[in-house]
Amino acid sequence: MSWNLWDGGQSKANVSVAKANVEKAKEGYAQAIETVELQVQEAYLNLKAAEQKIQSTHAAVEAGQEDFRIKNIALPLWSRHECGCTRCRNCLGYSA
Repeated sequence: MSWNLWDGGQSKANVSVAKANVEKAKEGYAQAIETVELQVQEAYLNLKAAEQKIQSTHAAVEAGQEDFRIKNIALPLWSRHECGCTRCRNCLGYSA
């Protein structure tokens, strides 16, 4: 085993470079963690928005189905009016 007592400061410089590389790696890791956290938060908010959109769409579909059902029940009753039309304000009892 040999010891080099005088290397012109090369060992100290190597240690400094290694420490700088460690700090740079730590900073990169912290930035990656922050980026992932932001992406997760954004995905969560997008999920909540999609859930709300699904609920409102579901309510609109139910309303449309009920409207369709009511019109199909009432349509045979109103299919022929006195004047022969299918939609006549006078025949439906509307007054001006």
